[in-house]
Amino acid sequence: MSTENNSELQYITVPEFSKSLGIHEATAYRYIKRGLISNIKNIKGHIHIHIDEIEKTKEKANLNPVDDRNCYLTTYEVFEVLKKDGLCIRGISWIQKKVSSGLIKKYMKFKNKLYIHKEEIKTLKHYYFEHYNANIPSRKIEDYYTINELSLELGISKKQIHNYIYENKINAFKFLHAKGSIFFLKSHLSLIKEKIGYIDKYNPKEYLSIQELISQLEKHKIHVNDSSIRYLIYTKRIPNYVMHLNKYYFHKNELSQFLNYFAKKGDYEHNTHTETPEQEQKQKQKQNKPTTNFLTVKQASEKLQAPPIWLRGLLKDYFPNSKKVPAAGGYHWLVSKSDIDNFQKEYYYNHKTRMLHLIDHYDLNTLRSISGFTFDKLRLDIKKGLLTGAIKINNRLFIPIQNANRYLESLQYVLDTVYDTHKALEDLLKHYNNHPPPTDLIKTSSIYKKWVDIKINSSNARPSSLRGYTLKFINLYDKILSYFHEEIWTTSNAKIELFLSNKTLSNELKKIFVQFLSYCENQNGINREKKYLYYYTKKDPAYSEKNIYSFEVYHQYYTHVQNIEMHITNATTCRYYANMWAYTIILLTNNWRGTDIVHEFPSIELDSIRADKLSWFKTNKLTMEESQSIINQLYIKLRNAVANKVSVLYNFYVSPNLIESLAHSLVISELHKRNIQNYIALPENSLILGTFFFGKKIVSTRVSGMDQHLNFFNPSPQLKDFDCLTMNRSTMTYLFYSILEEDGEDADLALEITKNTRSHKNSDTTAIYIQAKNKDGSINRVSVNLLNRGMFGWLYNYILLRLKEDIQNGQTIEERTDTIKELRNSISPMELEKWAIFLQTIHTNKNRVLDEIKYLPMEELKTLAIKLFTNQMPSKEKTGQCLVYPNCKRKNLKTCYSCEYFIPEKMVLIEAISELKRLTSSLESTKYDAIRKRDSFFLLNIILLIDEAIKGFGIDVVNSFLPLKEKTQILEKVKQHLLL
Repeated sequence: MSTENNSELQYITVPEFSKSLGIHEATAYRYIKRGLISNIKNIKGHIHIHIDEIEKTKEKANLNPVDDRNCYLTTYEVFEVLKKDGLCIRGISWIQKKVSSGLIKKYMKFKNKLYIHKEEIKTLKHYYFEHYNANIPSRKIEDYYTINELSLELGISKKQIHNYIYENKINAFKFLHAKGSIFFLKSHLSLIKEKIGYIDKYNPKEYLSIQELISQLEKHKIHVNDSSIRYLIYTKRIPNYVMHLNKYYFHKNELSQFLNYFAKKGDYEHNTHTETPEQEQKQKQKQNKPTTNFLTVKQASEKLQAPPIWLRGLLKDYFPNSKKVPAAGGYHWLVSKSDIDNFQKEYYYNHKTRMLHLIDHYDLNTLRSISGFTFDKLRLDIKKGLLTGAIKINNRLFIPIQNANRYLESLQYVLDTVYDTHKALEDLLKHYNNHPPPTDLIKTSSIYKKWVDIKINSSNARPSSLRGYTLKFINLYDKILSYFHEEIWTTSNAKIELFLSNKTLSNELKKIFVQFLSYCENQNGINREKKYLYYYTKKDPAYSEKNIYSFEVYHQYYTHVQNIEMHITNATTCRYYANMWAYTIILLTNNWRGTDIVHEFPSIELDSIRADKLSWFKTNKLTMEESQSIINQLYIKLRNAVANKVSVLYNFYVSPNLIESLAHSLVISELHKRNIQNYIALPENSLILGTFFFGKKIVSTRVSGMDQHLNFFNPSPQLKDFDCLTMNRSTMTYLFYSILEEDGEDADLALEITKNTRSHKNSDTTAIYIQAKNKDGSINRVSVNLLNRGMFGWLYNYILLRLKEDIQNGQTIEERTDTIKELRNSISPMELEKWAIFLQTIHTNKNRVLDEIKYLPMEELKTLAIKLFTNQMPSKEKTGQCLVYPNCKRKNLKTCYSCEYFIPEKMVLIEAISELKRLTSSLESTKYDAIRKRDSFFLLNIILLIDEAIKGFGIDVVNSFLPLKEKTQILEKVKQHLLL
């Protein structure tokens, strides 16, 4: 034992080793990986290095110090010395080139840095003076201008002088041991003036530039532009001018000549010439006449809905009748209206690509995206004649949409958007075959393949996630083969920890590796003393797995989505906006996972509503009845929606005050989807929330939205910090506490209901998502209706009343009695006298059930409520529950509508109305009194059920299931057939 302890004293930690060499810890780990450090040992879970490795590493990594540091300078220090001595060199690269060329003999490298002996500075100076100073005409500083002096001499800026130097119009010299970087020989002044076009007789006080001349003419009401003046110069109408520094100048005495010229021409108004108002009007009409059939570039771009700069680039080729006209400061373009009309018949500006597109054509990039084929394949098929009608415009190919569709159909093309376990295993097998393991890792490779097969086959992941997992397994397989050189269960802890410390290995791969290592050791009966667990946190210190929106922010989201007037315009013009509106509402009222929402949400049938195109919403909105009919569709279509992650049926809910908003957003999203003229079933084209998808062959989703989606929150920028998981946690948390407040701190009831909305299998899983808050009210009471799940009726109301007794201790017996009376009298007496016996029977049955609930112990009632809220008390009707499940009291009945123990949900109205119509038909056609008596009883029960729904939800909601007028007509038709 003592020998082992003594040997451990010979080892030092990696930080100590790094410090002794003066290197970074990461460099030390890199040396270990490269094999420069071999004598390492794992001591108490940490890598240690033998002290003998210090000297060995110095030799191997060239870390021995320079003999005499004071005699050497770094390249930068040498550069500073040379610069101070007046040498004009460009940085340390010049010095490094002299080292590599062999000019510098005495230099050293230490820690990858270059050090040069001080004696070599003389060598560099000698070389510089010999090669860079030979052509200086004079070595007297007084024979030169500095740049400041030359600037004052010529009256031009230093920047302009630098431009002339760059254009080789001025020769500059660099001088040693003198202030200033560049100098100009005084004897070259006349040559400089000649090259740059400097005129000695030019005097800025006596001459006018073109712009100054225009300003002077405007004072005399003569309006001309730069081009007009230049035209006079080119045609030699005004010969008296000078060219100074390549610019035209006119002597001030020439101004009168200009005034006389324009006055004689008569096209411009001179101060000595006045016109009558009639003449002014004719002149204006004359000026405006040529432009009546033209638009400015700005006006034309607005008409074409394209940027002006894009339009200017097309004027020459696509707008042949466009013309330039004089304007202040130069010319501007006028675009012919006929050219614009012709252009709009064939072309349009595509805002997505920001390029020119042909109407009713795909460009090659769009066809590539739709088909998934490469550019090369499409071009080859065009050459072969398989893809016909291609048109080339500006080096871009366009194909008529009809031809493209026929091309895809002729190939019997089916887009491979589904990446399943079979395809994943195929990809893995192909990679294994192309990358066989070395002989010392054959068994590890075999175990890895088996382990990955188990993982893939047991996965419920969607195609995009499954593809990602497959790539990670392939990546880790390659890493293992390249790093380990022995079977993995025989590898030392130090080697494994070094592998896990590799910064090029992602956190996800490290986590998968640790899982595989555990599996591998179990398969080989290895019980390693040290067990590895890999856990990592987000880099963002503000990140929290329990992060939720504050109540104030959450409530802002809730109110933001309800503003239909504000959203409807943007939603109809942008599919991303409409999708984000619907998506946010769904997250606010359901706890579905984001990826399940975008995959599972169904298309909307529009037959029952008036909206048939997006423009309809400019002047119209959906009624409450139409909105409810849309939600009814969702309830029916989403009955069998499955939570992909846990394979459990989802529950779909809509809060009452979000019905209209959700209906509008979904109908608009559906219309956007229908407007996409692609027959191929890409998710982005075929699904109602398709804008959350990206990718073609492997389709993925962005559940927290893209930049285009976040424009939905532009009116409320504080809401742009949108995150799907945070919204999930927030909805679950506020739902939990709203139920807790409703039901007297009964946490079991709250947790069970919340679990049910998320489709979790275990309440412990749900609890992870819920943000814990103190009982002192640090979570505000949610003022949104998160608990309303659509159950209604006298029985449901009385159960809620009894649940509240536990916290409403102040309620008097008289108040409770009045409430019960109100519930018992909730069914209004029918007008027909012959229904009296029927109503008395119903009333008696209700009293019996109310008494049963009244005397039920509170704990039993809470347990019953939990089961009801979590759909554990099913009835014969899918959209309702049974108070006495599984002990049915009416086994002889086919439906539950007439049973006093039945608690209906809103969607029961769909089946109930269907049954109502069936019973109506039966009553009208039957010849037997027994059947008529039976069906009368059932029909009247359904009528009472509908009346209760009206009291619970309002007439507009029930009208979306059965219009009141139709209900009245049914009663009129059957009242003569009723038999009680």
